[in-house]
Amino acid sequence: MASVFEQIEKLITEHGSAAILRERLHFAGDQYAALERKNAELQAENDKLRREVESLRVQNTELRKSIPQDTDTPDGFDKNTRKILHVFFQLSDNVSVDQIVRQTGLNRPTVEYHCGLLCKARLIRQTRARSASSPCMYGIMPEGRGYAVRSRIQQ
Repeated sequence: MASVFEQIEKLITEHGSAAILRERLHFAGDQYAALERKNAELQAENDKLRREVESLRVQNTELRKSIPQDTDTPDGFDKNTRKILHVFFQLSDNVSVDQIVRQTGLNRPTVEYHCGLLCKARLIRQTRARSASSPCMYGIMPEGRGYAVRSRIQQ
């Protein structure tokens, strides 16, 4: 038969284990509640972001509709830009704005604008800076020739 001391020791051990178990269950319950709160916050944020994305999609669609569609090229070059690039394709290097004006019939400011677009796109480059005695000259770059061929501008 177990002694009284053994029974007391067994009771203390069982009681201590129950207290530890109760603490662990309480801790697990707290963690679960925190996770539930976090989940609710994330679901609310997700819903808000979904509404915002949908609003931005609608806005994007409306903005796309407002972009002029008068160009048939994906890069935004209009017929004048393409016409000027065609002149460069035919004449190669050291082409002046005045030569392009004569070739295309466009006015000087228009030609200068389109030359700027072509330079920015790295399809033509400035070959000689303007000086008191000579105009600025431009030339087509290999990328410009490739673009002209791919886009059938050279025809």
